[in-house]
Amino acid sequence: MDVHKSAERPTEQDRELRREQTIKLPSDAAQLEEANLPRDLATALAGKEQPVALLWEEAPHIRRAEPWDTEYLIDPEGKCWSEHYPLQVFFRDDCGKVWRLPRHWVGGPFDWLQPPTPQPDSDYRVAGQHVLEESLHLPSFWDLLEINIPRELAMAAAGKPTKVQVRLSPGSPVRVTWSAATAIQYVIPHTWRRRRVQLPERGRLTEGGVPDETAAIYAGRVVSVNYHPGSLCCLLEQYRFRDEQGNRWPVKIQDCFLVGYGDADEHSA
Repeated sequence: MDVHKSAERPTEQDRELRREQTIKLPSDAAQLEEANLPRDLATALAGKEQPVALLWEEAPHIRRAEPWDTEYLIDPEGKCWSEHYPLQVFFRDDCGKVWRLPRHWVGGPFDWLQPPTPQPDSDYRVAGQHVLEESLHLPSFWDLLEINIPRELAMAAAGKPTKVQVRLSPGSPVRVTWSAATAIQYVIPHTWRRRRVQLPERGRLTEGGVPDETAAIYAGRVVSVNYHPGSLCCLLEQYRFRDEQGNRWPVKIQDCFLVGYGDADEHSA
């Protein structure tokens, strides 16, 4: 355990950050499997109401450190308190194992976390099985934790480029898997696949803050962007594309035309 500095003792109000709530889980078991829940557990819970524990978004010094915490503060009584953490959602299965869930599944006051535009369907109409290898950048450490990626691996892989395997099968939802350095294969949400989008006309780009000379070059072009809906690393209503110099520019999702998913040769974000 690392000792950083002493923390002021939190108030009783601060200690109420851990709360219990019942949420409705997605009805599609494949979505639960994309959070790396075992298939039998995902099937049993799909569409059900599930009691969960919420650790609400908070400032430093106000939540007791958990066993997985690596950075924390120690108060004069020797008690450990966490650094700032975003909302986290947990539940225990019948065997007592703790599982995390994506925070945008909570709903209610967190509906704003849901992407405002339709997301890709998990079903693909194919006649035979296809296995594709694609590249993408993984989202933040917290987003990887939400799909039950082990903490150490999430810390090492967050924000990094990687290769994933995309499996398309007749009558089955698309399945995207990531083989980590541990040689263990994890499922990731199919909506995290890189997207190929056609940028809007010049005026729309400049309205969003893209310099006129850049907008003139990229207006109407198809570019490849990384996008992880519901994550902490992506904007809710905007993509970000790179120009040839590597500068990143925002563009409204509603102004773009979605061409497809996967790799593309043009300037990746």
